[in-house]
Amino acid sequence: MKKPLLILLAVLSILSVRLFPQEVNISTLKKVAKHVIEYQTHRGFINTGHYSVSDDIYTTYEAETPIYTIVQLDPVGFMIISCDERAVPVLGYSFHNDLNYDDMS
Repeated sequence: MKKPLLILLAVLSILSVRLFPQEVNISTLKKVAKHVIEYQTHRGFINTGHYSVSDDIYTTYEAETPIYTIVQLDPVGFMIISCDERAVPVLGYSFHNDLNYDDMS
């Protein structure tokens, strides 16, 4: 009797971890952005000396849950990064254009 109960509890605990959002903090978001810059530099698409992660960060919420964060790059560019660890981390980016928050309404 105890074995089926333990299996049920194990399955429920695994499902609860996967079903509920795993929030990503700002420090992790910045690390993801820096990693993308390093990766694109390694591939030869950009020069890392020209790009850095700005402190200009914009987060979109749905019912008090963060959905995605836009991290601005210096001197130009942005990255859209998911705030949920279950999703693909980088949803979009540009090293050639800035993203205007006012255009997002």
